Amino acid sequence: MEKDFKKLNQSFEVNSVCRADLFDKLGEEKASKLTDEEMENIAVKMGDILCDIGYWDALDAAVDYVMDK
Repeated sequence: MEKDFKKLNQSFEVNSVCRADLFDKLGEEKASKLTDEEMENIAVKMGDILCDIGYWDALDAAVDYVMDK
């Protein structure tokens, strides 16, 4: 039973963010100086926002695409 729980809850990476992604928004100098903690906070907030604005629709579309192949 525990093995099934682990398999069902195994995570797979969906997206990521890096400092270079923020160059257009902040400029290279400022983006390069962001701390790891600030980057982590940005990533967490992005995850929250994505869940609110279409994650489930995107997941549904991705599953349909893969299963139709």
